[in-house]
Amino acid sequence: MQKSSQQSTIPYPRSAVQESISGGVCAVHLTLTLDEHPDHSVTQSRAMSVTVTTFKCEELEPDYQSTMIDYMQETIDSLKNNNKELEDKNQELQNHLHSLSNRNVEEIIEENKMLLEKNKELSEKWKNVLLLRAQQKRYSQLIFKNEHLEKSVEFLNLKSKSDEKFKDECLNKIIGVEEEKKELEKKHQEEVSWLKEEIKIWKSDLSNEEKQKLIAELFGNKGSAV
Repeated sequence: MQKSSQQSTIPYPRSAVQESISGGVCAVHLTLTLDEHPDHSVTQSRAMSVTVTTFKCEELEPDYQSTMIDYMQETIDSLKNNNKELEDKNQELQNHLHSLSNRNVEEIIEENKMLLEKNKELSEKWKNVLLLRAQQKRYSQLIFKNEHLEKSVEFLNLKSKSDEKFKDECLNKIIGVEEEKKELEKKHQEEVSWLKEEIKIWKSDLSNEEKQKLIAELFGNKGSAV
């Protein structure tokens, strides 16, 4: 009677066997050898031999496991803190959104109207301040000039009393002074008008480059006289 031999290798789970050495782990393979009778009805003649082969692995560092646990715990704690911060921020945004949603739309519209009116009022005040500043400057010049002219007229009047021959010349000079005064007033009005135009340009929606160009043209490329 001939016997047939069948051999198979079964890898055993690595985690199932550990050596008694601290930190050491073994890999186990089972080698099964089956001796079967040709006649499968004769089961009593089967035999099996087992060969166990172990391979010792490198030992792990004693504190490796505890170190990994600490690291994972720190990571978990950090994620918890980040999550808490995000939850707080989300709650804050929700509260803000809730407060905004509770506001009356008509109230917001009225508030915007009031702000627009206030802005318009401030713009008018700003324009008036510029105009007053220009007028004060011009009038200061006129007052100084007028005082000088008045003294000249007074001198000429005194001179004409003592010199009849000089009277006609004095009168002509007085007439010239009055004409100069009128000319100064006319020039002042023109400069005030230019200033108003300059304010309109600065308050327009044009770019700064376009504004400067228009102002340069307005004042003959000499800039603002203010």
